[in-house]
Amino acid sequence: MIKQKLIKFSERIYCLAASHETDRPILGAVIGNQYVLMIDGGNSPEHVGLFLQELSRHGINKPSFVVITHWHWDHIFGLSYLKLPIVAHQKTAENILRLQQYSWDDVSLSERVDAGMETVFCSDMIKKEYGERRDQIQIVNPTIQFTKQLILNLGGITCRIDHVGGDHAEDSTVIYVEEEKFMFLGDCTSCDIYSNKRQYTEAKVLPLLKRLENYGASWYLHSHSVPISHNMFLQENRECRAIVDSMKIHGNNLQLIIDDVKNVFGRDLTQEDIEFIQYFINGNEKSQ
Repeated sequence: MIKQKLIKFSERIYCLAASHETDRPILGAVIGNQYVLMIDGGNSPEHVGLFLQELSRHGINKPSFVVITHWHWDHIFGLSYLKLPIVAHQKTAENILRLQQYSWDDVSLSERVDAGMETVFCSDMIKKEYGERRDQIQIVNPTIQFTKQLILNLGGITCRIDHVGGDHAEDSTVIYVEEEKFMFLGDCTSCDIYSNKRQYTEAKVLPLLKRLENYGASWYLHSHSVPISHNMFLQENRECRAIVDSMKIHGNNLQLIIDDVKNVFGRDLTQEDIEFIQYFINGNEKSQ
């Protein structure tokens, strides 16, 4: 049984922690004097139901509307449970229309994996989250679409919803809670998981990181992690830039890059760090 806790970040921001067991991302609530904004639609009705139950247990009103950070299944499959106005980028809405044409049984998932249209990881997580109940998957359309930016005044709290793109998904959207200096990143800083090999590209990741830094947020929250401070975010970005700079000297030589960036990382690199570097190499190889 998945155990997820509602975390109080401030009087205005609550988050249901992510769970890696079935790839459940965080679900957020931004609480205004008049409205409550929910961040992302969850990977299943059960996921969303748990979130609403936890909000109620903490005396928080049901969300007034929900914003989607991008089109991937784990952020939208729970929307049908909500019966709320849904805010999404235009490209998110386009991808949702595409997903509505799909079936989610084992054979259909396997066919899309073989065709490179789905990842093994996502297929496995869908099966694990839903079991034999995949006929219950209902993918609903957004109510409100935007193209660049949307600002929501919740009453005493302002949410800036910006399209930022990135390697992970072209429709990636962030939500910046201005008064709290808190940013919901969605998965925008993650790699491209749908390419033949997972990858980052210099052309997308470096402008994205610079743009995110310019918000001046005190806290950043990736949808599959925990909140990190501004300084920690800057350190992670320095590591990304160090990898890119090292590739310009050492090409795609993994070991030379590892040796070169150790000082910037400030530690012995873990296996996760090495995989992270490999994603940059994969992107560099593809562009050559």
